[in-house]
Amino acid sequence: MALIAIPVLVHFFARSKPPAFKFSDITFLQRILKKTARIRKPQDWLTLVLRTLAVAALLFAFLHPLLISKDPNSTPGADKNIVFVIDQSASMDAHEGSDTRFSKACVEVAQMIRELKPDNANIVWLKAKPSTAFPAPSPNIAYLNNLLQQNEARHETGSISGALRMAVEQLQQIEGNREIILISDFQSSAWKDAELPVPDSIKFTKIKVGESPIENLAITSLIADPPSPVSGQNTLITARINNFSDKAKHSTIYLNAGGSRQSKEIEIPAWSQTETAFTSSFRAHGNVQVTASLSEDTFPADDERHLIIPVRETLRLVSSTKSPSDASRILERCASALPWLSHDTTNKLPSPRSCDILFLHDWDGTQLEAIEKLSSEGMTIIAEPGLKCPPAVSSTFLSLPQPSSNIDYKKNEQGWSAQIASESSPVFALFRSGEFGNPVKGSFRSRMELPQSWLNASGITTLISYTDQTPAILKKNGDAAQRLLWNLPISPDSSDWSQQDPFLPFVAELLLQIQPTTTANHFESIPGSPLSWVLPENITADSVSLLPPAGEAWAVELKNTDKGTLLISKQDMEPGIFEWKTGSTTTHTSFANFPQTESDLRQIDPADLSQGEAAETSSLLREDALNQGLPLWPWLAAAALLFLLGESIAATPPKPKTSAS
Repeated sequence: MALIAIPVLVHFFARSKPPAFKFSDITFLQRILKKTARIRKPQDWLTLVLRTLAVAALLFAFLHPLLISKDPNSTPGADKNIVFVIDQSASMDAHEGSDTRFSKACVEVAQMIRELKPDNANIVWLKAKPSTAFPAPSPNIAYLNNLLQQNEARHETGSISGALRMAVEQLQQIEGNREIILISDFQSSAWKDAELPVPDSIKFTKIKVGESPIENLAITSLIADPPSPVSGQNTLITARINNFSDKAKHSTIYLNAGGSRQSKEIEIPAWSQTETAFTSSFRAHGNVQVTASLSEDTFPADDERHLIIPVRETLRLVSSTKSPSDASRILERCASALPWLSHDTTNKLPSPRSCDILFLHDWDGTQLEAIEKLSSEGMTIIAEPGLKCPPAVSSTFLSLPQPSSNIDYKKNEQGWSAQIASESSPVFALFRSGEFGNPVKGSFRSRMELPQSWLNASGITTLISYTDQTPAILKKNGDAAQRLLWNLPISPDSSDWSQQDPFLPFVAELLLQIQPTTTANHFESIPGSPLSWVLPENITADSVSLLPPAGEAWAVELKNTDKGTLLISKQDMEPGIFEWKTGSTTTHTSFANFPQTESDLRQIDPADLSQGEAAETSSLLREDALNQGLPLWPWLAAAALLFLLGESIAATPPKPKTSAS
């Protein structure tokens, strides 16, 4: 520091070259020389200050000082360990300009790796099943750069907490400075309630990619009613389309159902949805592939949705009766008149999945537990309680209130009349025009005196009642495999109903509407999970290949389970229809759809999330530079040059004015 005094001493003791004056006499020369000595008082304070500052700046530059910002999670000299968590979920595939949000994220991570210069680094991919590049942070930075160039967004949801836990577990196993950098578009529907399990001992930074609001139309639902029709049955296929924008949109929706194509023009209000229905029927039985699609927009990934409709060759109806009855024979005649209906009669309960609908004639109330098990496994049950059926069993069958008294069996030679109790039910849609007559026309001469209170019981739909409000057909709501309590006699000795013209179409409509709906569930898989299929006993594993929507067959592995040999794909599902083939024959079909939660591309501010610090890449790099120490010597050297330049300008005396001789 003492060296800083040098310019002061030089300034005080140095003599300036006196200005030249023309004199006719040297009388005052000595006086001029004395006044040039600076031992008594500086003549130019600005020159002194600039000269002193220049020397001080040069001295400090040689000391190589650093500008440091102290981070509580950073230890000077310790290894820098960083785990980059990159959002790979479906919304990251949205384009902003020519690049996707995901590609922008990868570019930013590559820049951070290059400029942060971590000693060890790793990447955790935030997707349905998070994965890592390395088992632990590694110095192999070149491999991470290659991964960033090769990967792309996946059309699946992301496990946010799972990916962050994976990053935390890796960093907790190593020593040094530990940091998680999360890069995401922070899509609102995924992140607004997200759990961020990062402890305070690990520095946590959130970087948002994507700024522009992206308008999007998406097909968010595709359903069939009934889900598993019989050959020739009309099937209503309904698509729901959402408009995720602040403008009304016009588009065209296309439906390909087993090769049959239809289309409709649609209008969707801003931030709203609409439903469009198509009617199809399928002559051949089997698994029908259905795809609905929209005119392509800025985010085409969710412009398609798929469905598999298992079309039955026949609907299998079984009558269970202690002995052959007129009622079972009438149902047999109905089956012979309906090409899609088969009927069998048995004196015991059928095995699971051996039929679709079981009709219990003159049921005595026994084997209730076994009957409920058949129902839970997907079989529709129609129970006609007989004289020996305890009232408590009938009520338990439909989860009805227990009757306050016994249920009597009564006859009426004049006959009772019945009426439709639920006209809005799809069972009666065919009869609303009146063209097919009254479906309950007839005279009923015997019945069980079921409690009238059951008509309005919770969870029950009364399809038909007698005109005196005695229940005739009750249906339990909510179950995929339905349960009905039947109190309408079919036998000719108890009614003339079966002889009426509307009887056959009513039976047909009823059976079609109450058929089981659970058989379609096993076709759909979730994107991001492996595809699996239990092999039928008559098919060997080596004869099966799995074909994705495009490209070569996928590799599969075998796993023996209690249900049989399970084939599992080695790759994770992506949206589309997949076929399990034996030779050239499609043996089984599976599909996956774009996750509808990823279609709303609005974003939230990461600063609104409770944990971590929101930053931009540029500010993160500046902060890291300060944490590591920013060299100040170039700035000090430049300052010294500026001070010397100013000193030289300030020390230059003005030119004397010359007078004309």
